Amino acid sequence: MFVCLQLQGDNLNLFKTKCSVAAFVSKLLLYKRNFGRRELNNFPYLSAVSFKHDGLLVYCQHLENLHSDFKERFQDILNMDIPDWVLDPFSNVNTAGSSQLEEELIELTTNEE
Repeated sequence: MFVCLQLQGDNLNLFKTKCSVAAFVSKLLLYKRNFGRRELNNFPYLSAVSFKHDGLLVYCQHLENLHSDFKERFQDILNMDIPDWVLDPFSNVNTAGSSQLEEELIELTTNEE
């Protein structure tokens, strides 16, 4: 899916934004590496076109520049630290003393006074 479409919509949050941008930035390096090896699987329309070595280097440099620009433009999102409790809020539940709390809760809910 295209990044511009992933960054739209009502269900978008910072975590999804970071994942989408980070994936796209990583894909740019992959595309550059594949393009440099003449592996054009990601560019099906370009497979039929023949390239001279100089033209290939220009495209690789454009992909490198795009990668650098995206990293600079979205550095605040890419460097954002998302705490573990946000990703999985129930993984770090402190259960020490929970039996005492459960006992108090039972007493409070069953107390008829």
